Amino acid sequence: MGFKLPGKSIQSGTSAHSSALKMVAEQKAASALKQIGKKGLYASDMSWKEGTEKAKSEGNDLNALVKQRKGLKKGSYEYNKVQNKINSALGNKTRYDEGPKDPPKVVESNKVTKLKDEQVVEDKKIVDEGETKMAKEGPKQTNEDGEKVYGAALDATADLNKNELKYTKKIQRQKVKDARKEFGRGSDEVKAAKATKKDEVKKTRKMVKTNKKDQKFVDRDESLDRRITKRKEKGKSTAKLEGKKAKNKQKEKEFGESLG
Repeated sequence: MGFKLPGKSIQSGTSAHSSALKMVAEQKAASALKQIGKKGLYASDMSWKEGTEKAKSEGNDLNALVKQRKGLKKGSYEYNKVQNKINSALGNKTRYDEGPKDPPKVVESNKVTKLKDEQVVEDKKIVDEGETKMAKEGPKQTNEDGEKVYGAALDATADLNKNELKYTKKIQRQKVKDARKEFGRGSDEVKAAKATKKDEVKKTRKMVKTNKKDQKFVDRDESLDRRITKRKEKGKSTAKLEGKKAKNKQKEKEFGESLG
């Protein structure tokens, strides 16, 4: 409870008292701004007024920078960039690592959406053809678990991977074009789009290469199975071929484990 005044309390106050409180608050705020660098938020030896002048000489508006910082994520590229300008204006030697610029947000164009839709249609066609081929040919070999597997399924997987690479290139190229059109040649957005394109294409190429190598193990298995069957039909020994098949299976297993 506040002190009692004639007919009033400090909580309710009078207009004169309210004005007095406002004046005190403003004086404290002014004093705080002068000392803000020495003891407060920015650890600077400069007053806010001095910092404002220095910021102006550096082509910045100190108040605008503080306002801009409020809407940024702490620790992000943009936040650190603004905070460094504030610190510079106030004579604070602390600098934050701006690091790589945050990835620009580029809205996906209709052309990119169209390419993705085209890929879905082609992928479905590959799958449908693979299923038709499997139904016609039936299982080609037995895997290490004794299950019958379909060569056509592996062929379809290879085709899907090739299609993925084709459309990865197309889509990423289009994204670079879109960034160039929206932000201009040489912009950070274009550079980021090109970097993403390089990474995505590299990753997809690796997937296709992995699939091809895996397919070789399967093809060798099929070849050995056919040779083993023929020798058995002729009553001949298959020990040597069985040994080759075991080695191939082991290599295939090790290859799979190396992929994680």
